Amino acid sequence: MTLLPNYVDDSWKELLSDDFIEKLNVIEKTLDRMPLHDCGYAYFPKKDKIMRFLSLDLQNIKCIILGMEPYPSWYINEDGKIEGVATGRSFEVKNVKSWQQKFKQASLINILKAIVFNETGQKKTIAEIRNDIDNGDFQMSEPPEWFDKREQSGVLFLNATLTVKPDQPDSHTQLWEAVMNDVMKYIDKKNKNVKWLLFGKNAKQRVIFTIGENNNQYHCCHPRLPQFVDENIFKNIEEIKWNL
Repeated sequence: MTLLPNYVDDSWKELLSDDFIEKLNVIEKTLDRMPLHDCGYAYFPKKDKIMRFLSLDLQNIKCIILGMEPYPSWYINEDGKIEGVATGRSFEVKNVKSWQQKFKQASLINILKAIVFNETGQKKTIAEIRNDIDNGDFQMSEPPEWFDKREQSGVLFLNATLTVKPDQPDSHTQLWEAVMNDVMKYIDKKNKNVKWLLFGKNAKQRVIFTIGENNNQYHCCHPRLPQFVDENIFKNIEEIKWNL
């Protein structure tokens, strides 16, 4: 089963029933039969990143940031090769290595703005924030380190759908629906204290439909929208330091 990461934490072992593995086998066979897109990939992210969350200790997870699916876009890397921007973590963009980069993903930009607002009480433009980071007036880990550190501190960056066809949003939603229902129900059963940050109406509906509504769920508009900053969903998770 090559969809599973090389290391699966013991906290997930009860999830991996024969029925669950059979569902994954069907998905893997479907993915393997898919024709390559012009970009050279049949889907994003790479196979070894699809279920990377299984390497984390579920009992250490304090909150889940739920997105709907991986980014379907790609870029040309330093070696001139095409790479997908999806990493297997919701809202992370593989080719964004610095906040000073001029990247186009509005969700990640507004997540940064919301963190600044949460920490300082000030709403600033992206240019102002970049200047503050550059001058040392606002401490913020660079994007790859930021995602790593948040994950280490108990944040699970999860998508409701784990793969996507290049250039085709919502192309694999049905493919992953049953498996991700199992995953979300398992999380809800094994870690009752986990807090869900539901970014957007679709994420909210997806979770409530699957596990029901509870007091550990916090929802807001999708981070691609400017009002995401005003809603400041990060204030609800005080146990996580969001910027360093």
